[in-house]
Amino acid sequence: MLDIIKSIIGIKKVSQYPSLNDTTMSILETKTYTNGPQMSDINFLLKEVNEDVGVMKYADKKITSNYILMVNIAKRNILSLEFCSPTLRDDYNFMLELISTNAYTYTFCSERLKLDRNFNHQAIDTNAWVVQYMDEEHLKEPEIFLTAIKSNGTVIKYASPELRNNPNFMLNVVDVLPWAIEYASDELKDNIYFMLKAVRKDTNLVVHASNRLKKDKNLGVAAVHLNGLAIKHLDLTLKDNIKVARIAMKNNKDAYHYISNRLQEEQELIYLLQEQTGDKNEIEQRTNKGNIQDN
Repeated sequence: MLDIIKSIIGIKKVSQYPSLNDTTMSILETKTYTNGPQMSDINFLLKEVNEDVGVMKYADKKITSNYILMVNIAKRNILSLEFCSPTLRDDYNFMLELISTNAYTYTFCSERLKLDRNFNHQAIDTNAWVVQYMDEEHLKEPEIFLTAIKSNGTVIKYASPELRNNPNFMLNVVDVLPWAIEYASDELKDNIYFMLKAVRKDTNLVVHASNRLKKDKNLGVAAVHLNGLAIKHLDLTLKDNIKVARIAMKNNKDAYHYISNRLQEEQELIYLLQEQTGDKNEIEQRTNKGNIQDN
C-alpha cells in the first residue's frame, strides 16, 4: 500500500491523489518525527518531503507560511500543501504558480479562490486540466470550458452533459477543434440543424451524424456540395442516389469510387467521369460493360 501511495505522489502530471485523512497520513508517515531545530531547516525538509510528506506536520510555521520556501517544497511533493498556511492557500499568485506545474494544486485552494470566477479563468489558462477538479457548477459554464478547450482540447471529456447537449457551445467547440464533436450528445448528433451547421464548418464531421441523418438527403447534399469525398461517410441509400452522386462527382471526381456499384454503371455518371478525366478508354470500357449487363 505504501509503495502505491508513494508512486502516486511521485507522478508529476495530473492524477487523482488520495485525500489526506488520518488513515492515509498514518500510512504516509514512514518515520517518527518530533519538534526540533531540524523542522526549521529548509534543506532537511526538502530532503525528507520527497519520501515522507508527514514531516510537514511538524515543520516550523515560518516555513509553512513562507511563499518561496513552500513553492519549493510543494514542487517536491504537492501533498505538502495540506500543511501550508491558510494565508498562502488563499494567495492568488502562490496557487497559480503551483497550478502551472500540477493541476491537483487546485484542490488545496481556499474556498474563496474556488468561488472566484476570475481566478478560475486564470487557473484554466494556466493549466486546463484543473477542470477535472472544479465544482460541477463551474463545469456547466460555457465560457469556463471554452477557455479550457482553447488551451487543451482533450479536457472536453470533462464537460457536463448539459454542455454536450448545448448546440451553441458545441458549435463553438467545433470552431476550435472539429474532432471534439464526437463528445456532443447523441441528441445533437441526430439534430439536422446542428449537423448541417457542423458540416458546413467541416464536411468530415458528417461521419459523426446519427445513422438516421446519414440517410438524410438534405445533409448528404450539403456535405458533398462542399466536399465530394464526404459521400463515403453517407448511408448506402444516398450513395445510390444519382442526384447526390452527381453533385459529389462534380465537386471531386474521386467520389465516383464511393458511389454504389449500380451508379458506377450509370452512363450519365460515366460520361461525367470521362469529362473530368479526359480518359476515353474509361468511358468505353464502362459503357461496354453496361451494355453487356443489359443484354
